Amino acid sequence: NGVLPILGIGGVVLVLVILALLLPPISLFDTFHDVNTAHRAAFIELSAASPRLEVDGLAIEVNEVSGDYGVRVVSISSEDYLHHQTPDKGWFCGTSVPARPLASRVYSLTQTGTPPNHFVLSIIPESASQETLAMYRWNMALQAWELIPSKLMDHQVVGGLAHLPPCVALIEETEPPREQP
Repeated sequence: NGVLPILGIGGVVLVLVILALLLPPISLFDTFHDVNTAHRAAFIELSAASPRLEVDGLAIEVNEVSGDYGVRVVSISSEDYLHHQTPDKGWFCGTSVPARPLASRVYSLTQTGTPPNHFVLSIIPESASQETLAMYRWNMALQAWELIPSKLMDHQVVGGLAHLPPCVALIEETEPPREQP
């Protein structure tokens, strides 16, 4: 007779311990099922033999890599960005929402090593009319999104830069942007 109440109490304790492990602040569920894998994103090495990387709809291509060089790409959906649901680690974009709609994932970029002197970025749009898309970068000093000279090529928006920005995304313009070189 005394065994049944002890087993019942033990079962309740076990359930409470499991819940405590799955809920914050421990949150093992988030650790194993984190849709936001920023803390696990690794640097991808670029070299003369392998000058291009592709992650989540973003491609970065470099030329004349001299020495070790790598890029870490952390991306989140436009919805997560608009709701300020950004990763705790590996995120270097500001939280200022652009005046016009985002049309791609938002990408935070980190570099290691000696950067090359030219980058070509291409982003595959997630939404909107492709004719009205433009590539933007986050300017940390101004805390604002700035237009990157870009053009539509093969259903991607492509732009060239001398320096890799900390953050890039596609933004829908109200009218088609002027074609840039």
